[in-house]
Amino acid sequence: MSPDYPTRRLGQPYLAAAVACLALAATFGVLSAIPHGWPSTLSPLPLQKIRPFHTTFAIAWIFLAYMGCLYHFLPEVCGRDWRFPSLARLQFWLLIAAGLVASGTYLAGRVSGREYLEFPLLTSALIGAAWIAFLVHFFATVHQRPRPWPAYLWM
Repeated sequence: MSPDYPTRRLGQPYLAAAVACLALAATFGVLSAIPHGWPSTLSPLPLQKIRPFHTTFAIAWIFLAYMGCLYHFLPEVCGRDWRFPSLARLQFWLLIAAGLVASGTYLAGRVSGREYLEFPLLTSALIGAAWIAFLVHFFATVHQRPRPWPAYLWM
């Protein structure tokens, strides 16, 4: 039986947020498909407003699920708890804040018009800070690992 690592629970909010993002991405995908399947039916929102939401949530669920799984399984792989649990919580809330800011700017119509580069500076800064926190936390946790690292820790 493997030892219990309390910080494995750090992945739960990430996985819950990933499921929510997947549901939102699917919802916006269906809303954007309505005019294509039934041309006489209008979607509640125009495609120009729906597509950024669909794309953002479709990408966000993948990254959130990845982080949630890593937060859950890495303690067992490394044989120790995460080093800074509060950093994982900060990272989660930075990502949530970035999602809310991005959604607000999409709803307000404040977009640059560039495909997949729609984020305003504040959103990009929040996402960048969250990724830096993730990298610091990851390498601080696995740094003193006594045996050679398997390839999946680097992927």
